[in-house]
Amino acid sequence: RILRLDGAAPDAGLAGETAIAEGVSALVNEFWNRHMDRIKPWYEPRPDDVILTASFDVTVGEACRRLGLNRLVSSTVDPRTMRVTCLNFNTNKPKRFREVVGPDTVIDEFYTDSRFDQPVIDMARTAFMVSGNRITQVK
Repeated sequence: RILRLDGAAPDAGLAGETAIAEGVSALVNEFWNRHMDRIKPWYEPRPDDVILTASFDVTVGEACRRLGLNRLVSSTVDPRTMRVTCLNFNTNKPKRFREVVGPDTVIDEFYTDSRFDQPVIDMARTAFMVSGNRITQVK
């Protein structure tokens, strides 16, 4: 016998996928209800901000919505099936950024907590490394 991730039988089809999506949405909302205060206090969202992350859209998208941000370039997952559709990391980040935001978009300031983001640091006019509450200009 084969069971789906949500415990529904394989023939449950769309109803099972809807249940998965609703469950994920509830978990994500619960997470951000507890953790929105972890967004750095120095960060002030602006309408032209782009959140570029390896994290998944189903989680970070909710934080963006709460911050009033509309542009997210992230790893993606189909919330109905939980299948990964795109991994957005390392050299994929600049490629996906250009695909989603546009090939001529200039990155004025880039903030990161990882040297793995060097390909995007190279694209930016200025870049900053964030460690806790410490911000260091690296470009």
